[in-house]
Amino acid sequence: FRSRFDVSNTWTRVNEIRKHPRYNSDTYDYDFAVLKLSGWFQHDKVRLNDSISSPQVGEALTILGFGGQSTTLKEGRVNYVSPSVCVEKWLLAGYLIDEDAAICAKDEDGTVDACTGDSGGPLLLAQNRRRSPTQVGVISSGSGCDGRLPTVYSRVSAGLDWIEEQTCKLSASPPTSCKGNHSSNDVQNETKIRVDIKLDDYP
Repeated sequence: FRSRFDVSNTWTRVNEIRKHPRYNSDTYDYDFAVLKLSGWFQHDKVRLNDSISSPQVGEALTILGFGGQSTTLKEGRVNYVSPSVCVEKWLLAGYLIDEDAAICAKDEDGTVDACTGDSGGPLLLAQNRRRSPTQVGVISSGSGCDGRLPTVYSRVSAGLDWIEEQTCKLSASPPTSCKGNHSSNDVQNETKIRVDIKLDDYP
C-alpha cells in the first residue's frame, strides 16, 4: 500500500472472520466484520469513534480504498451528510437506511466517491497531526461509483461494543481494557512482554 498511510507492503493470512450478528445482507445494516490475522503488524493505529454525535453535518472526512481495481491505495475527501437528508434520498430510490447504524457522506462536486473494491475500507475524520486518525465509518454501499446518492458507511460507534468484544475474545494479547484479562501469572507479579524485531533488507 502506498500512501501517507503506509503499511510497508506487508502481508499476512486471515485466520478467522466474524460477522456482526445483526448484519443484514438485504439492507447492509451493521456491515462489520472482525478479522483475526496470523501475523503481527507494528504500525500506527486508528482510533475507533465512540461518539454518536460525531461527525458533524458538513464535516470533512477521508476515504481510503483500492476502488476501480487499482493496485495503488487511493485517498479522497467527502463531507458528512445529514442523516435525514440521506434517508430521504435513499427512500426515493427504494431503499431504507437505518440512520442509527449508518453514516452517509458525499463529495459536493460529485467527483469523489467510494467505488467497487473499496468496501470494508475506512471513513476517517480529517487527520489531526497531533493524534492518530479517528475512524467513524466502514465503506458499505453506494449508487455505483457515480456520486448520485450519498455513499452509505456503517457507523463505527453503533458497532463499537461488539468490535471491542471480538478483539478481547480473539486476541492472543488482549488490550488491558478487556475484562477478565488477568491470568494467574499476573497475580504472581509476573508480566508478559512481547519483543518485535524489525530487520533491514541487508544480509
